[in-house]
Amino acid sequence: MNSDWLDIMLHSYQSRWDEASPDPDSQWLDDKVRATATLDIPALYIQGAQDGVNPPPTSEAMAEKYTGSFRRVVLEGVGHFPPREAPEEVSTLLIDHFKNK
Repeated sequence: MNSDWLDIMLHSYQSRWDEASPDPDSQWLDDKVRATATLDIPALYIQGAQDGVNPPPTSEAMAEKYTGSFRRVVLEGVGHFPPREAPEEVSTLLIDHFKNK
């Protein structure tokens, strides 16, 4: 693990919830993302039902951001790391998503 991993990881979560100062080197990207009204791409959002960091209610309106096909899957008994906690389910969902696009 890199010595700066913890600082970077914490900043990532703080930024997501607007609790951190923006990184001046990536401010242009943050501005572009916030200004994007919708995305016209197929999307699959996989979330754990027991995610304590990003609880499922925080993603309920996510489909509004997409004009392309959008599928949100909430996996029961799974927390914040679906690929690690439910690798078979996540793999199946991804294969199906990419096979049909």
